[in-house]
Amino acid sequence: KYNYNTISYLYGENKGNCIVNIYNNATDDMIKSDTLPPCNTVSLHKEYIGPFLNIRVEFIADESPDFYGMYFDSDHGVQVDNYAIRGHSGDGLALINDDQLKKMLKQTNTRLVIFQYGANMVPYVRSEKACEWLGKIYYDLFMKFKKANPELSILVIGAGDMAHGSEGKLCSYSWLPKITATQKQAALKAGCAYWDLYSMMGGANSILTWADKNLAVTNGHFSSKGQEIVANELVEALMIEFNNYTHLVRKKK
Repeated sequence: KYNYNTISYLYGENKGNCIVNIYNNATDDMIKSDTLPPCNTVSLHKEYIGPFLNIRVEFIADESPDFYGMYFDSDHGVQVDNYAIRGHSGDGLALINDDQLKKMLKQTNTRLVIFQYGANMVPYVRSEKACEWLGKIYYDLFMKFKKANPELSILVIGAGDMAHGSEGKLCSYSWLPKITATQKQAALKAGCAYWDLYSMMGGANSILTWADKNLAVTNGHFSSKGQEIVANELVEALMIEFNNYTHLVRKKK
């Protein structure tokens, strides 16, 4: 279902010439051979390979560069790159070097960043003080990316509903509404857009209904069908706001 014709390498600290050989896995024929130029900072090297879907990439170097990512893209349309960091609260992103982050965002021409964190923190946030701490983490993180590129658009997706065992039955975590409100406050304070996944699902104990319909499990993870529903709802919300924006622009003209 996915077509691409270019590969880009995001890398740094390349002390020598790193050879890149790309093979067609179906025939084992070499499609292309290229070289990543030396660098001492973040660099992006892009090459056109054509419509090959089953490939193998080999790197040859005396000393490996630092690789930050590979991008498989088409030459038109919107490109979406997903960094799935399971079991993570998002605070580790604050450790990215500011100068490197700025260069990465510029070189990859990143226009929109979507943050979806918080679910892994839900079981541990049980007080106003913990909520304040969580809010500060996310506000600082959003502002870090804003500082790296003031023109960057940021969308924050709040934590969805999730349940735990209480008094012999499953029910939503009682602090979830406060947690999502804290996320929303941090997002809006930082000038980011916010999408309320918890409310979209149906609020408290909605995860039980989603689980009954095999759309999710009670710990908040979605099935493939549940993921599709969430994605469609998100796209619809984006398009509603986009249409409202274009209507206002036309009206002003």
